[in-house]
Amino acid sequence: MTNRDSSQNGGFVPFPTLVDDDAGPSGQSGLLGGLFGRFFRNGSSSEAILPESIADLTVDTESNSDVVPEMAPPVTQRSQESPDGDTNSLNSESSQRKLSQRLSNLFKGNANPQLVDYDRSDFRRYWMPDSTVKECYECHEKFSAFKRKHHCRLCGQIFCSKCSRHSINGVLLGYVGLLRVCGYCQRNVDAYLSSNSPKIRRSEGVKESDTQSNTGSLVSTVSNGPIQFSNDSSLLYADSHLHHSISGAQITPVSSDVSVPGADPSHLSIQQLHDYQQFMRETDPTAPKPIPTEATANEPEWVRNIASSNGVRQIDSFKSVECPAYEIQPCIDPTTTTVKPKPAITETLQLGTGDLNELFERKLEQMLDFLFIREQIPRETWYDVLWPLSKEIAATVKVDILNRGTNESMNILKYVHIKKLLVSVPHPDYEVIDGVACSKTLAHSDMPKHVDNASVMVLNGGIAYEREPLKHSSIEPIIEQEQEFLKNHVERITSRRVTLLLVEDSVAKLASDMLMASHVALIPNVKRSVLERVARSTKATLTSLMDAQMHPAVVGFCPQFKERVITLKNGIRKSLLIFDDCQGELGVSVLLRASSRRELCAAKRILKFLVLQRYSSKLEIDFLNMFQSKPRAPGDPVNCDICIDNAGDLLEQPNEFTTELQKSVLTNSPLIHYAPPYLETPVGRTCYLVDFFKKPTTHYFTAKDYEARRDSDMELEHTLNRMEEALKAAKDKVESVKWSLLQKKNVTEVNPNDMIRFRARGGLLFNAKKDQKQAMVEKMKREIAELQSRYSEKYEKFKGTNNDVLNPYSHQRIAFLYSSFSKRTVNNPCSGPWLVVWPYYGAQDRPLGGFLANFCLNETYKCKMCSKSMIDHQRKFVHKYARIEITTQMHVKPASTSDENGTGLPPSVAGDTGDGILAWRRCPSCKSNSAVVPLPPPVWHMSFAKFIDYLANGIFCTSPLPDISDSACETCGHCTFHEQQHYFARRNYTTCFKVLPVNPLHVVFSPVQCSIVPATIKCESVVAKRMEAISLAETIFSEAKAFLVENEATLSAADVFDEVVEFINNNRKKFNDVLTSFSVGEKFTDLDTITSDDPDYRAAMDAFCHCRQFLFNFIELWNSAKTAEDLVTLATRTSRSRASTTGEESLLGGSDDLIFRAPSGSFRSTGSTSTVNVTSALRELPPTRINIPLPKNYHWELPFGDTGPAVIVKDLLDQKGNSHPDIGSVIAYALSCTQYSQKLSNLRKQWCDEGKPLTLRNIGIEGGSGLHSPPQDTNANIEIEFEDSKAHYYVKAYFAEHFDLLRRVICVEGEDFFLRSLSTSGSWHPEGGKSGASFFRTSDERFIFKQLSSVELDCFRKCAPNYFDYMYTAVTEKKLTALGKIFGVYQVAYRNKEDNQEFKMDLLIMEFLFYKKNVKKLWDLKGSLRNRYASPKSSAPVLLDENLVQDLWGNQIYIHTHSKAALNQAMANDSRFLTSLDIMDYSLLAGIIEETNEVVIGIVDYMRTFTLDKKLESLVKTALPTPHLPTVVSPTAYCRRFCEAIDMYFPFAPDQWTELNSDF
Repeated sequence: MTNRDSSQNGGFVPFPTLVDDDAGPSGQSGLLGGLFGRFFRNGSSSEAILPESIADLTVDTESNSDVVPEMAPPVTQRSQESPDGDTNSLNSESSQRKLSQRLSNLFKGNANPQLVDYDRSDFRRYWMPDSTVKECYECHEKFSAFKRKHHCRLCGQIFCSKCSRHSINGVLLGYVGLLRVCGYCQRNVDAYLSSNSPKIRRSEGVKESDTQSNTGSLVSTVSNGPIQFSNDSSLLYADSHLHHSISGAQITPVSSDVSVPGADPSHLSIQQLHDYQQFMRETDPTAPKPIPTEATANEPEWVRNIASSNGVRQIDSFKSVECPAYEIQPCIDPTTTTVKPKPAITETLQLGTGDLNELFERKLEQMLDFLFIREQIPRETWYDVLWPLSKEIAATVKVDILNRGTNESMNILKYVHIKKLLVSVPHPDYEVIDGVACSKTLAHSDMPKHVDNASVMVLNGGIAYEREPLKHSSIEPIIEQEQEFLKNHVERITSRRVTLLLVEDSVAKLASDMLMASHVALIPNVKRSVLERVARSTKATLTSLMDAQMHPAVVGFCPQFKERVITLKNGIRKSLLIFDDCQGELGVSVLLRASSRRELCAAKRILKFLVLQRYSSKLEIDFLNMFQSKPRAPGDPVNCDICIDNAGDLLEQPNEFTTELQKSVLTNSPLIHYAPPYLETPVGRTCYLVDFFKKPTTHYFTAKDYEARRDSDMELEHTLNRMEEALKAAKDKVESVKWSLLQKKNVTEVNPNDMIRFRARGGLLFNAKKDQKQAMVEKMKREIAELQSRYSEKYEKFKGTNNDVLNPYSHQRIAFLYSSFSKRTVNNPCSGPWLVVWPYYGAQDRPLGGFLANFCLNETYKCKMCSKSMIDHQRKFVHKYARIEITTQMHVKPASTSDENGTGLPPSVAGDTGDGILAWRRCPSCKSNSAVVPLPPPVWHMSFAKFIDYLANGIFCTSPLPDISDSACETCGHCTFHEQQHYFARRNYTTCFKVLPVNPLHVVFSPVQCSIVPATIKCESVVAKRMEAISLAETIFSEAKAFLVENEATLSAADVFDEVVEFINNNRKKFNDVLTSFSVGEKFTDLDTITSDDPDYRAAMDAFCHCRQFLFNFIELWNSAKTAEDLVTLATRTSRSRASTTGEESLLGGSDDLIFRAPSGSFRSTGSTSTVNVTSALRELPPTRINIPLPKNYHWELPFGDTGPAVIVKDLLDQKGNSHPDIGSVIAYALSCTQYSQKLSNLRKQWCDEGKPLTLRNIGIEGGSGLHSPPQDTNANIEIEFEDSKAHYYVKAYFAEHFDLLRRVICVEGEDFFLRSLSTSGSWHPEGGKSGASFFRTSDERFIFKQLSSVELDCFRKCAPNYFDYMYTAVTEKKLTALGKIFGVYQVAYRNKEDNQEFKMDLLIMEFLFYKKNVKKLWDLKGSLRNRYASPKSSAPVLLDENLVQDLWGNQIYIHTHSKAALNQAMANDSRFLTSLDIMDYSLLAGIIEETNEVVIGIVDYMRTFTLDKKLESLVKTALPTPHLPTVVSPTAYCRRFCEAIDMYFPFAPDQWTELNSDF
């Protein structure tokens, strides 16, 4: 290849080469060989011969005169001399070298002709001369005749033998033998190799076969030209360390007709090699397109975090969920053409008419108007600036990850720099620079301020003699070596013909002077971000000066560089460096000018936001047009469950929040709708959990708030401007003070004395002025800080997180729940579930195509937990009402051009699809597919988070699905985003995105304040009860009356008839008095029903009980008389002890019923006499025995209490007729009896006398309370004993006063309702219990009784004060708790007097968690997977932990976001409380209520402490060879495991309002 003249090179004269090539093959094997060769050449010369096609591709100046191509390498002569640092002199001929070197060469390398001798390279020209160095650079020891000098083969510095004893394998750098290096260079090489070629180590030897294989897989390239300009972006934006090498797998072999001498790829520069590769690919139409591949090294950060923080959990069985075969068979029609979607409107969301471009433009304009209102800047001023500017930027800057490599950011804002300029202009304006603009100045004013066609080098670090930071040395060697050292480095730079040098750190003065002498413009101390922008715009590489020895920097090109000075509003002159006329698609800078600082800052925020939204909209439109998706037409039915759930708020009555939400614009897409948070809906505002949140769940700003913030910002800005002007005036005033000698003009003669005073005191004046200015500056800083502090305190609500939920900046992300499951090995997740928040186009986001290619359709991507390919995994993304399942399958059927085998797969899908990604959709309901289309590059670059947003929050849209049979294009009536399945295929793999509806549940805790739902009673039943009482009395007194009538003669003869009659009459009157309280008023006659909590109803039921008890007592009294004589005695005794009640009517017919008639019907006197033996007759006459017409299992003998409800002790009868006491009625009777009330009153009086407070707070107890304290129930218990003829009862109420106070606090209706509920109970046999304890439940199912063991009772007696304090705090301070509330602890003893049956039982009374709940599924969860499986085949099974986790993929329970927050808080509160008491082995009961979408939870069985027996149990079970820890562990470990398990068992479905942050 020959050099072209200046005209052919666009007016550029080729630079003369500094070093020429060797005559032989100069390709250097190894990864780093090509790197060093770009700076350092070997010594022979020859003409590099390239194929004509490569020459044509290398130089092309006519197509674009603004881009300088890479120059062809000219031919020069090799230098004749090369200094040697190890010897004083060395001839150029190899025969004159030392014998030791010639012998070492025999063992240096293999017969690989591509390896060269280091001594024949030009590397040594940059060695430090021996004459300038007197001591070792590392240890500073003086050189002598016995301490020789040794050069490091990389950095060229001189060391002693001790400091240069390290060596590296020369093969790695393209040289034979081992190379001596210093320790610093050795570490650099090791670090470089570990980051770029981890399989190769410095000390490993390389065999000939290995060397040859390496040259085939990694081709090192050597730049033969003195200047290298790169025009290909795919080369520059691949890995920063791989710009010098290209994988051999990507190089297409050269055909024989093109292969000529010198055409070996090892002779080519990077640009030539890339062009050569591109040319060969273009000639091969079957060559796959390059798609960046990432394995685990480039996996998302959040995936790595998940893998590192999770343990492996194994469960035996798993039912994999795979797509049926027919679901991955798309249809393809080669003749199908893309049809432009018809204009459509959506009535619900008011999209308006127009195609997608118009809809998105209209949405963006609405968003801009909303931002103007929010930022409070005038629309008429800024609209004409921001709207066209955003269009220009979005159309100019191109993001191309496919061609530029994975280091390219997917966020367009990374390549848009907006610089604010506060200048005095009447109207805001802007300037777009295709390149970079930064606030810097040149290192020297004499350096060129305007350079056309500048060659740019960008260096990080600095240029100074000190190589290592903080390395100290004596001044003498520094003075001797610094100039020579810097001279070598500057020579390296100038050898690249650099005209503009940017350095990150400082540059030594000597180096700066050398660069200026070489006409190099120097810009030191440049920010790293500016360096990166300049490197990208000019296509240069960013590297340090020392590291350039291993990976040389590519020199960039800038068509126009200039320095511009701008005068700001405050009069300060600011220097800007402009790198203009670069390729705008690589990045632009915007100079935004305005006269208001507040408006300028707001405009910058809006512009950045608008550019990103416009760029995203462009990609989203291509995504929607890919399958012609369009919103539904007006009137079309919406049958998609997810769409209905997402838009359900539109059917509700709007409130203040929803009204503000409708005014806000939170997304750029018109096809995405965000429903309000649940707690802001009309139903959600009635949620009981709202009262437990300390602050409002959602806070937002209105237009008044924006105006207030604007006024405050403007006031602050004006104040700061005045302060700055005052400071400037004060400084000018100080500067105006001058010495009197200097104030005189036209001075011709000076008084010597004045001159002496000026010299003596002039310095004092300078210091005084300096100190005064410094004091003014410090004072101004303090005033500004105080002013800003007051401003921040006043408007603190505008700062921080989660303040303004309607902030559009905060909504540019999606929150979802991620989890991955293995198809083969485990049932529970390999990862997650974890909450992931992905900002759109953020650091953790990925392009859709990149995510598919690297994490879905890549078999090399492994799971960190099970080390299996992620293709064998299923992934799940959950967002609000949508669950997105991602599964990948391999094509198992071969490709076929026909469908004879019934596969249904086209060749492009059934076989190897190559590197391209194919996409199609399938409707499982219609069983039809869309056309198969390649994934377009814009869709490839679309945000994967945005793709998930469409699948979760997209509105109802439809897409046409072609029918292969009749070749007609029909529109599927199902939702495109939610009901159709999305398929992507690459090579032999297919990934399916399936969207399923999710129904999140509401967590319901048992209310802290207990209430009893009243029953509905028919009023006629109350009237029937009264009639029943009257009927009973009629029956009973009728039998007594019949006895008198039958034995009238006998009783009259004994003159006792009147006394017996009076006895019966008096009891009838007493019953009449009792019945008077059982009145049936108009309420019971006028109404049909009445509730059980009505006072009249309760009074009626108590009266009914009193009536029946009275009748029972009368019967018992009557039947107690064995003879008529006993009856007379009883009547006489009764008549004496009662007061006269004559004149009162009887219930059974009035006073006439007291006159008994004779059998003939005539009246006769009761005073007739008889002559019979009266006494004997009375003794022989037995009274008629009255049967008791009352339930026999009721203990009517026990008297009712003076106050409270009428409680009757009952017995329960089993099927065999055996009786057992009703535990509830026994306890209720004990609490309602007069004896208990008296003892409770005495206990309170005793406590008051002792000074003990009557409170639930845990205060005033010596030694405190807890597990290790003695029982705290001393003088706190009440014992009640009562009996009747059938049984003997004993009830001991623990902490009677405390429980009485607690029930007053948490029982809404009071003690009366509590006792009424307890009064009727029965045995209860819940499923799942293993303790063997007895259970009872009240008939209204409000309370349950659980038998306590002695250990549990002892635990409660010690910890009860803490429990009372905790529950009282939960009620008064509104703290969430899931503890099942305990209403009392009692000991009940019972002995049957008839059969001597007896028992003693300790019981606690607690609420029934599922009171009035229709629970379909019930779980008892402890957080352990050891022996925690229950058979689901029983009628009402209580499932355990293993039942829940065995199918988390298909039957995961999700809850709402607010419910998750409440659940976590409750679990944290309760578990910490129980752990503080050394309590463990508690359970969480969870019941699903499908009708109301609720899960009711509560913690039960929290009466077990970590005692010695539990410690031994834990120790024994831990020693058993099982994969899971035992259920019983220490309280702290149990608490941690319990909370973690509950968190995993009940994940929440995040929505758009989850984890909002107002910071942009």
